Amino acid sequence: MSKLEVIKEVLAANPEVTWEEEGIQLAYHRLRSGYYYSTGLRVAPRKPILRVASLRQFSAELVRQLIPLGPTSVSWCYIFPGRREAVRLAALYFQDMQNNLETTIKVSIYPCQVMAQNVGYRAIIELGGYECPEPCEFAPKCIFRVSKWRALKKLL
Repeated sequence: MSKLEVIKEVLAANPEVTWEEEGIQLAYHRLRSGYYYSTGLRVAPRKPILRVASLRQFSAELVRQLIPLGPTSVSWCYIFPGRREAVRLAALYFQDMQNNLETTIKVSIYPCQVMAQNVGYRAIIELGGYECPEPCEFAPKCIFRVSKWRALKKLL
């Protein structure tokens, strides 16, 4: 069984999460000829997470479930202090070799499904800086997005 299939089994066993998968075939750069596959899984909770502390807890639990599968690298969810606080989203990176084909796998963890569909895999989100393209019923309480009214007040 491939590592990707095992990762999807772990995620499928968790009723609190959803994920989207996308893949691409890429050519090797310089060192060797041929190609490899790159697969990304964008994982999000079924119910949006509105606060950083909850996102860190959700991410930490998922990372702990996936660490036994042997990621090559792990990026934990944490806050960057600074002029404007930002959150680095958690991600795990895996390598798999099946039938002489190399596959790199990225598993990124987001606070909601909409953000998972619209943000890149190595995401850093400024608190209050993400303008949600599809605001849900929880949007007024969400710390990750700035309301249109607050954004408009900053421009005036």
